[in-house]
Amino acid sequence: MPERDAPPVALTVVSYNIRGGRDMDGLPALDRQVQVLRSMDADLMAIQEVDRHWSRSGNLDQAAVLAENLGLHCCFAPNLLGPWKPGERPFEYGLAILSRAPFSEAAGVALPGRPGEEPRGFAQVLVEINGSPLLFVNTHFGLDPLERMRQTVFLRDWLAGRNQPVILAGDFNMIRGSEEYRLLTESLRDLTAGEGLGTFPSDRPLSQIDFVFASPGISKVGVRVLNTLDSDHLPLAAQVCI
Repeated sequence: MPERDAPPVALTVVSYNIRGGRDMDGLPALDRQVQVLRSMDADLMAIQEVDRHWSRSGNLDQAAVLAENLGLHCCFAPNLLGPWKPGERPFEYGLAILSRAPFSEAAGVALPGRPGEEPRGFAQVLVEINGSPLLFVNTHFGLDPLERMRQTVFLRDWLAGRNQPVILAGDFNMIRGSEEYRLLTESLRDLTAGEGLGTFPSDRPLSQIDFVFASPGISKVGVRVLNTLDSDHLPLAAQVCI
């Protein structure tokens, strides 16, 4: 964390599941999603369900498109790799981290899964904030409760092995009060707690399955969602002070 005599730094963190660049109706929406993210003016972005070189989304590198249009540094971590075909590049699908500041140690890590289920993982980067390291992690947990519990335990234990303060954001496919939530909040603070937010589905957001967690010592300034039908999730923003 920054030294005591260093002035606190305010950051905006966003988590947004972009559904492969499609809106609530399943229509192409990447250009509109760029505008949504630009309006949120975030320093760190955790983006889920990002396509890369997939025919269903025009063979775009969506992470690169977002980074170029927003003027941010980018890390892409695929969870799914398509089949190898002669003369074709295999498609990828996964997670992107966008950051205003340069970062190091950019990597993707696979999470435990179940045969036949969508592969899951998390992306992580190390950014320097006010001269001190901050670990930023983006994840997308599975739909099956038992699978999700194994993923939660794995990620919790992985984070326990790091000695940097952390901000963890993503689509967790869990609800507040679940056992997975309880495990994560043993060591991390839910920055969205007490806000009465809904993030899914975007046309009737009755559930919150997208979260931003942070280490003790990282304080919440404010939290909000942006009402938009440009994905099936609402983008979630947390303003923090470090």
